[in-house]
Amino acid sequence: MKFDMSFEASQTKAKLASAKVKAADKGFSFEGNETRGSFEGGTPLGRVKGAYTVDGGMIHFVVDKPWLVPDAVVRDAVEKFMG
Repeated sequence: MKFDMSFEASQTKAKLASAKVKAADKGFSFEGNETRGSFEGGTPLGRVKGAYTVDGGMIHFVVDKPWLVPDAVVRDAVEKFMG
């Protein structure tokens, strides 16, 4: 089940570098650069994967997740990675 989300981004390079470390700490891969990338990892309910693009001051995510995992749970995790 796919869904989209976007976040305002300042200091994009630093936030993406931090997200890569935070994602790895949770067993997720987070690869890419300041314009686009991808991420993937496991949950007890299945794999979550997605991609991001950076457009101006926004980072846009497209996430593919198991239907049992609520959108809000994935959004919260991505916000923590990007925070």
